[in-house]
Amino acid sequence: MTEVRKAKIEELPAIGEVARVVYTDTFGLHFTAEGLENFLAANFGLERLLAEYNEPGSQLYIAMEDGVAIGFLRMRPNRNMEIHQLFVHRDYHGKGVADRLMMEAFHYARGSQWLWVAVWDGNLRAQRFYEKWGFKRFKQHVYEVDGEKQVDWLMRRACADPGVGPASTRSEKK
Repeated sequence: MTEVRKAKIEELPAIGEVARVVYTDTFGLHFTAEGLENFLAANFGLERLLAEYNEPGSQLYIAMEDGVAIGFLRMRPNRNMEIHQLFVHRDYHGKGVADRLMMEAFHYARGSQWLWVAVWDGNLRAQRFYEKWGFKRFKQHVYEVDGEKQVDWLMRRACADPGVGPASTRSEKK
């Protein structure tokens, strides 16, 4: 059975490993081998994860299956509340793990006006997931990774919407 809870500091190495695997699966083909390794080291190394873990106002959740990390969610205040990362290992796609992490996101974001996330414009699976949860694109952001320009969609949903859950399972406001 999958357990979703606040992460412990000693679980950061396992979270880093999940991050490296998921990021490589999702974005690896868009990097040079050296560029990917540099990005992974800079963004998912223990020092960086520890700094993010200790960032004021942030919260890290972990999804575990039989004692093994299979996903995580990192929330942080950033002009309301941001889903900074929501990663689930490919072997657990479609099994409700991301939905359970999203429920934690809304729980943590209570009191914020908006919950928002940046989603790469080429990540159609993530876009569909957030749209299912009622997120709408409101802006885009251009940035550079490994010498290439990339575009993120900025998507948000009001935290005060009734019935936290995917749009398909709750009544919509008229």
